[in-house]
Amino acid sequence: MATLVFYMAPTQLPLLLRDLGAGPAVTEVVVAGSTLTGAVGALVFPRLSKGKLTAVSLVLLGAGCGVGLAVPNLTLGLADLAPPAHRGRVLNGLVAGIFPGRFLSPLVLAPLVQQGIATAFTWTGVVTTTAGAALALTHEEN
Repeated sequence: MATLVFYMAPTQLPLLLRDLGAGPAVTEVVVAGSTLTGAVGALVFPRLSKGKLTAVSLVLLGAGCGVGLAVPNLTLGLADLAPPAHRGRVLNGLVAGIFPGRFLSPLVLAPLVQQGIATAFTWTGVVTTTAGAALALTHEEN
């Protein structure tokens, strides 16, 4: 789910901005801003409590700014769960899982995009944010 939503930015955001009347310079600044939020999230990641970080990162991803938390959190979470002997294979699976998300994002989201790109962003944001909130409410602290 995270990679499907993540890849909306590079595949659909330029079209949404075009529909809103933005020129190429604005599109480039917005896409660069997305990269900047990823860098900021990655920098603050080590200082955050790990308790509900997956939920928080999904909520922020739904709001458009959670990549810098979602990616390192999912990577670290999988590494912690995997036995040391299988850690490389598990993390390789994570990386391999990113590519289907990149490929499938425009295909899976096409029915929403046909309703309008703004509608697609709204609904994916609502679903991702709701999933993160539900996870936060049901996740027990360790």
